[in-house]
Amino acid sequence: MALIYTVECLGECSKNKPYGKLNWDFLGPIYCISLKENPKRTLRAKRELCRAGMCGYAKMYQPDKDKSTHVPRPGIRGCWESHRALSFEEGNPCVFEDDMLFSKDIKNQHARIKKAFEYVKTKKWDIFCLGCFPIGMYKTKNLDVKELGYFQGLHAYIMGDSAKQWLQGHPYDEMKGRASIPQTFFSAPETPKRGVLGIDMYLTQLDHMFMLYPTAVYQAGHHDPETRVTTNPKNNHAANILQKMINPETQIIMEKTLHIEEGLALVAFLLIMLAFFAFYRDRKNKNY
Repeated sequence: MALIYTVECLGECSKNKPYGKLNWDFLGPIYCISLKENPKRTLRAKRELCRAGMCGYAKMYQPDKDKSTHVPRPGIRGCWESHRALSFEEGNPCVFEDDMLFSKDIKNQHARIKKAFEYVKTKKWDIFCLGCFPIGMYKTKNLDVKELGYFQGLHAYIMGDSAKQWLQGHPYDEMKGRASIPQTFFSAPETPKRGVLGIDMYLTQLDHMFMLYPTAVYQAGHHDPETRVTTNPKNNHAANILQKMINPETQIIMEKTLHIEEGLALVAFLLIMLAFFAFYRDRKNKNY
């Protein structure tokens, strides 16, 4: 059975004066998922939450490690069911995973995040990501908010009502054989060996997804703890695409939207034109 308890103050919130604790109520109920079997990761996550001034308000959600034998990758199942369990909580839960890394100036971004979320709530929304790996971003009237095409990563997001309903109605064990997003862009398709893919591969199909941009929450393992710049894009295809295009920490923004389908179509068109030109040139040379 999962443990749910409020994150205690670890003194991190008092280091960045004059802020201390901040009122994050506007995010809704805050939860951080961390396995009982990973005390080091749990402590690190608590310190991050405290540094952001969320101690005393955010809660840890600690399930037991999934040891199912009927699925190829029980860790994926455990992650799925943890996010699903939080969909039954009241309100619109703000969910973090224990490998999240807040921006170094997270407290300075408090007002920015609040205004961005207020804007998103004026729209029809399913998910609002505080941090993710986007694939396809579109401008909105708010400079700090982008509408998403696809995305990867659920280490920091707010769950809208439709996302909650979708999760509540889709337990992991009933997902076998259901299609996720086009796997060309992200990872290999579902196979008997791999089993059902990660939950983000399915939630990214929702219609109304938004992202705080530049992001305020990063992911350990994909971002350097000091610079928050992507360190190992080979482990993440979305990060690989964005590696040379965005540096969110220094707020270098690529204003043109990145849309994979259109990009691939353009590349294909150019290749066809080049092939036609080469063929025409060879025919012309032979005629001489």
